[in-house]
Amino acid sequence: MLLLYLLQPAFYEGFGLTVVEAMTCGLPTFATCHGGPAEIIEHGVSGFHIEPHHPDEVAANLMKFFEECQHDPGYWNKISDAALNRIHERSTTFEDMNLALLRI
Repeated sequence: MLLLYLLQPAFYEGFGLTVVEAMTCGLPTFATCHGGPAEIIEHGVSGFHIEPHHPDEVAANLMKFFEECQHDPGYWNKISDAALNRIHERSTTFEDMNLALLRI
């Protein structure tokens, strides 16, 4: 079984565009718990926070994810779907912005 995911191990990320892009593609995402990704990802629901200063914990979180995917073949899809939902419920499209401007 091939499992695709994004591991973004930056010590700090101001916004986290790569995190948003990965989640928009439905990739389960592991990203720093410092900065933007801490607000973007719902830990254990739409992705996973990691503490990049503790690589042993990062490895343990990855292994736990892989083991859960092996135990429950639908787990990857569950995280993927939650990531997509998180991005779509939080995104603002140009149409949304135009409608907001029209209301002013």
